[in-house]
Amino acid sequence: MSAIPNAHQARNLARISRGLRAAATLAVSWLIASSPLTPARAQEMNEKTSYPLVDVAVDEARVVRINRPPTSVIIGNPLIADALIEENGVIVLLGRNYGTTNLIALGGQGEEIAVYDIVVRTSGRNAVSLFRGTARVALNCSPRCETELDVGDAQGHFDVIRDQIESKTGLSRAQAEIGE
Repeated sequence: MSAIPNAHQARNLARISRGLRAAATLAVSWLIASSPLTPARAQEMNEKTSYPLVDVAVDEARVVRINRPPTSVIIGNPLIADALIEENGVIVLLGRNYGTTNLIALGGQGEEIAVYDIVVRTSGRNAVSLFRGTARVALNCSPRCETELDVGDAQGHFDVIRDQIESKTGLSRAQAEIGE
């Protein structure tokens, strides 16, 4: 059999394709029509289950104030965000990595006193992505473009920049210990 379909095969394929599209459209229409989830019900469910949204950039901090001082804070995914409890109901939220998670603040008796949805995003300020084929390198251009360590960068580039940052941090710590 030839790899190139003849006219008869092409007509059959087109007819089958139209039939499949029609069946899929019918199935989706039936699901929508028979679904108990109406737009009003979806809105009602969203209002009951949504929490205040806190938006924070990667590698930045955001202050969240709640009415009562929490005794503990739970972050759904600590790879995405972290939190520090300060005094008087102040929580400092730290963006660790891109994504979404949640924060639950608990009172002295273990009761839930606040819940927030957390979105951690790129700051976008002065950020430039340079692509070499599929390999990405992140730059921060303010005012001069400098390499910045960012999740999603090409592995070799990421490793080199990480090693340089760790070396510089180690040198700084050693210098600080000498000065003490």
